Amino acid sequence: MVERLKEFLNCCNINQTYPEFLDDRQKLVKTITSSLDYIKDFTFYDALASKTRLLIYRLIQQEPMCNCSLSRIIGLSEGSITYHIKKLEGANLVIGRNRGHFVIYYTPETLRVALEENQ
Repeated sequence: MVERLKEFLNCCNINQTYPEFLDDRQKLVKTITSSLDYIKDFTFYDALASKTRLLIYRLIQQEPMCNCSLSRIIGLSEGSITYHIKKLEGANLVIGRNRGHFVIYYTPETLRVALEENQ
């Protein structure tokens, strides 16, 4: 493995020794993984990495929905829908608003439109 990396450095005209190259890139990994942008990106992509969450998100993009309607449409328990909604809320992809006995879920865009229409 070391020889292969040394060959790569030579092939790409990288003017660093193997230890220098490795040390620089390991520092870069620490910098990247500790940045807020990386953490936000990870949360965003993790939230959409599930087919179910992506489907829920796409449905809510079309129109605001409550947990019980999502449960009936997708065919999962309300508890399962709640679990997935919490992941989407954690990534700021959906927002829940109380309306009577229901929590209606919006995307930030559909919530903005709904608020503008009610003014």
